Amino acid sequence: MTQQNNVAYNNKYQLTLESELPEKYASHIGPFWRQFSRPDEFIGVDGVRICYTRICRPEHTRAIVISPGRIESYIKYQELSYDLAQQGFDVYIIDHRGQGLSGRMTDNPQQGHVAQFSDYVTDFAYWVDQALSLDRYHHTYLIAHSMGCAIAALYLMDHPQRFERAAFCSPMFDINLGPFSAKMALSITNAAIRSNAMMRRAPQFAPGQGGYQNTPFEENELTQSSVRYHFFRQIYQAHPEVQLGGVTHQWLNQAILATEYIIQHAANITTPLIILQASADAIVNPEGQNQFCANLLQAGRPCFDEEPIIIGHAKHELLVERDKYRVPSINWILDFFLLN
Repeated sequence: MTQQNNVAYNNKYQLTLESELPEKYASHIGPFWRQFSRPDEFIGVDGVRICYTRICRPEHTRAIVISPGRIESYIKYQELSYDLAQQGFDVYIIDHRGQGLSGRMTDNPQQGHVAQFSDYVTDFAYWVDQALSLDRYHHTYLIAHSMGCAIAALYLMDHPQRFERAAFCSPMFDINLGPFSAKMALSITNAAIRSNAMMRRAPQFAPGQGGYQNTPFEENELTQSSVRYHFFRQIYQAHPEVQLGGVTHQWLNQAILATEYIIQHAANITTPLIILQASADAIVNPEGQNQFCANLLQAGRPCFDEEPIIIGHAKHELLVERDKYRVPSINWILDFFLLN
């Protein structure tokens, strides 16, 4: 597999650096976001309100659609949106159902929950195909992170012509379940779902899961960038409505089934892909990403370089990591998108 060791990197796209962030948020990124971010919404499956934003400039002829990971909101993507806009891209970001500013499906707004994983995909398909006006662009691309990659992969199976190329960052194709196997987790969640239905109880948190926690930087498993983690948490403290905790039995059950389906049916995706793998990822396991790429290769439609691009020593959130991991990650993505 291609290993990106990040001993040195070339910031050829002039991406924002950690040393610049405090000043740049105040002088450039914040004002840019307030001027160009245009929130909107539509009604998704079962009447759930789905929120999203668009960051557009009239002179842009290229667009990037972003499918975020679990617990994320589009307001977290201000730095990335700014960096992409400087390269001439319009940016569209969705808050998936049950998180961010979008509607919840349980009485506890901090529960990560979904009735069926396919609901995410149905929402995403309506958003991309009907709520947005992407046909006006000369080029359209897709960036997805973690859970957003699972949603995007299922979408791409049925919409092969929508995006020119797609980039998956730390895709959730094999959830780190700790001591539990997928089979064991499915057995536990199936029993809990049946019990809740029989007792007419509201959805419950899965084992080890709970409400939102403002985890100290030293204990977080997402990023090694203290400055980016600080801004991420600052945003979530300023907007308590986007705070999200752990997942329910139903979410975990549906997510495991979805990831298994994605790996088994990877060959149905024909959109050119690049897969970025974080070697120090504690949220998802690399085996699912490796098998996904292997299945694409066997089908004769390999992802870029035939295997995941490994970002050495990086944690799960490659787009919110230290410069020496984030800059090479975005370089890989933009190089791939801009290939002739």
